[in-house]
Amino acid sequence: MKKIIFILPFILCATAANARVDYRVQAPKSYNNFDEETGREKPKTFASENRFYIKADFVTAWWQNANLSIPGTGTGTILRGDTDTSFDVGIGVRWVDWFRTEFEYYRFGANYGIGGGSVDKISIKGDAFMLNAIIDARVNHRFAFLRSQFLVPFVGVGGGVTHNSLSDSTIAAGHTLGKKYTPAVAAIAGVALEFNETFSIDFGYRYFYAFSPKIDEDIFGDRGIVPNGHQFRVGAKINF
Repeated sequence: MKKIIFILPFILCATAANARVDYRVQAPKSYNNFDEETGREKPKTFASENRFYIKADFVTAWWQNANLSIPGTGTGTILRGDTDTSFDVGIGVRWVDWFRTEFEYYRFGANYGIGGGSVDKISIKGDAFMLNAIIDARVNHRFAFLRSQFLVPFVGVGGGVTHNSLSDSTIAAGHTLGKKYTPAVAAIAGVALEFNETFSIDFGYRYFYAFSPKIDEDIFGDRGIVPNGHQFRVGAKINF
């Protein structure tokens, strides 16, 4: 009897300790993609696997005509905007599958002349630094059968600042630049062709509007040239 009383506390302690052991299969703490409620792997999103990207575009711009009028005289001149080809480059981050932001550098040249071929042609060179916010029409990847999406339409807006300068011939013709730095805005739309999760080709449209750099401000006042136009872009994007 005394032996039983002596052994009983050890038996009870062992039973209590055994009851506290959780025999369920535990996911490793480092495995962040594990759903504790369902016990299954969480589906990975496109943004979580491809958070950043770099891009480059070839840009063709059709600059809108500038209607110059001399304040108080009722007279003016129409300068015809020429077509310009240039480029832009950028780096971006995806916050979620359907929303991303990007910093973009755009080099442009807006040329204007009477009838499109005037000897006295005004040529504005600009370096635009833009911050764009873009929405992708990407299907939520919780649905495994829609994991691959080849066509991804997108729309967005942008804002920034341009650094303006005049070509040597424009300065030689007696034209002056009133503002070296002016605000700029843009509206963006297009479609991306995603060949895989790393590489895509983008086809897009952009309306670009830079506020007036006040060319010949002493003559035209606030009614000078305002670089704005329709642009077609084609380029590549690399995700990482």
